[in-house]
Amino acid sequence: MYLRVTRLDYDDLGRDTLLATFEHCESWGRPPEYDDKPYFPIYRSVNGGQTWSMFSELRDTQSEWGLRYQPDLFQLPPDIGPRDAGTVLAGVNSIPNDLSETSLEFYASEDHGKKREYASTIVTGGFPTLTADTVGVNGEIVLPDILRK
Repeated sequence: MYLRVTRLDYDDLGRDTLLATFEHCESWGRPPEYDDKPYFPIYRSVNGGQTWSMFSELRDTQSEWGLRYQPDLFQLPPDIGPRDAGTVLAGVNSIPNDLSETSLEFYASEDHGKKREYASTIVTGGFPTLTADTVGVNGEIVLPDILRK
């Protein structure tokens, strides 16, 4: 679910490289004791999207809840703080199986999306909801934290 694609403007080999990700839930439709957490596979195309191959996986390394809903990939165009141009940021939503909490986080990759490290938590909150009368996340958003190494 929630397919996202980004074009890498900074590829060391000068290829027309795209990264794609989406929510992958192996446990859906399986018994409740099945313990696999949702994650975001990362696929790569080095020929402008003509062919794709599995490249890496983005998994929750902070709460181990699992990653759900609308992943996003973004490549920094210039150097920003300690992050070099070409750093790939992944914006993720970490949510436990009971959907009781929400944590919006950034992961950063300095090798074009192959490996990544946790960069920061943007904001946390309760039940992820789509209604106007309930707040899924609250608190102070701390965007400069994504620039930490």
